[in-house]
Amino acid sequence: MSLFSKKNNNTDPGRKTRLSDNNGQPFSTVIAGHKPGEKLERFCEKETCRITGNTEGLETGAVLQVRRDGILATILGKDIAQLDNPKRRQQINDYFDKSGVYSSIDARFVAAEGDRLYCNLGFYVSE
Repeated sequence: MSLFSKKNNNTDPGRKTRLSDNNGQPFSTVIAGHKPGEKLERFCEKETCRITGNTEGLETGAVLQVRRDGILATILGKDIAQLDNPKRRQQINDYFDKSGVYSSIDARFVAAEGDRLYCNLGFYVSE
């Protein structure tokens, strides 16, 4: 039997499948008040963002990655928006620059209207 005789059946799931997995989280815009070993320090509701990428396929409650300078990305790693509020962008930069300030940041997709995206943010600190 040749090394190349079998087809690899472990193919990478498609975009639709990976988006629907939602990083293993239920679809909900609610930011949990408590995570193991962390407490919610700040909750920001319906933060406005400028859409910079493709929001197709996002459902209400989808998990978003939070990156430096307030960049939001899908769980597939594609940049889709940037927070409008400079204060929120600074808080996110503080998270990356000062590891002792926040332990994690959660973001959930709320809606997209026109050229704006709305999300909920949760800033957590270690207990």
